[in-house]
Amino acid sequence: MNNDRSALLYIAEGCLHVVLGHYSPRKIEKGQLLFLPKNIRFCGQSVGLSRFVASFFAGGLPFCNKYDLANLRCQICRYGTCQNSLPLRKFPQIACCQKIESFFLSLSEYLDDGLNCAHFHKVKQEELCILLRCYYSPEELYTLLKFVIGNDDRFRDFVLRYYKDVNDVSAFAALAHMSVRNFQRRFKAEFKRPVLEWLNERRAEGILREICDTDTSISEIALNHGFTTQSYFTTFCKHYFGKTPLDLRRQKSVFVKGDSVFSAEILERTDSMPASKNRRCLKSKNN
Repeated sequence: MNNDRSALLYIAEGCLHVVLGHYSPRKIEKGQLLFLPKNIRFCGQSVGLSRFVASFFAGGLPFCNKYDLANLRCQICRYGTCQNSLPLRKFPQIACCQKIESFFLSLSEYLDDGLNCAHFHKVKQEELCILLRCYYSPEELYTLLKFVIGNDDRFRDFVLRYYKDVNDVSAFAALAHMSVRNFQRRFKAEFKRPVLEWLNERRAEGILREICDTDTSISEIALNHGFTTQSYFTTFCKHYFGKTPLDLRRQKSVFVKGDSVFSAEILERTDSMPASKNRRCLKSKNN
């Protein structure tokens, strides 16, 4: 898990098997742009030779001084699709159009040439955000960036930093020094769904990690996460992942057959490494 920065990950070549948060494992093909939010677990593995460009953001994405991510929700509401139609549960990825692919192609050449000027990186990040705004609909951008769209960055950062320390809504509200009612109201305004629903999604992330990344028995995992019966645990997994715990564990083999493994932590380390033919990164220095 990357606690400090989010990243946009462009798949330039090959394909990747990934796990992100509570979403079920999936394969991401060449030409896709994936958003990796901070404080959300991410891991993956390439199939054959894979090349990607990772752009890290410590703060908000640099669109422009007259437009920010909060405008996306306003635009969607203006055209009548608003709350009930916001794509909250879609996986945060989009297919790159020709303009975006051309951007990453030229950027890759610059990075291969060793162009590591901090100002250049800042300018290219701003260019990328402008291109995304120009060539994608508000709904598409919302799908990609919904994890960082909000009105109160401080409250959002507090929630993402401390949610693992609480077991219920009352404890969370107390940690924030708020009444339960005010906390629930503020949380729903920021994350667009109830606290308990959101906490269950984070709970699902932990379950998926233990099933796929450890050899802990299924029954022990169920007990570790507060499930009193195996049937309830199975129902929970089928609801969030579309598979039983045993099916998820069998699918674990997908993540040990590739040629290279990467995770949020490895992506983090590449930020201080020279650009290579297999991995490239674009750093945010202005946040």
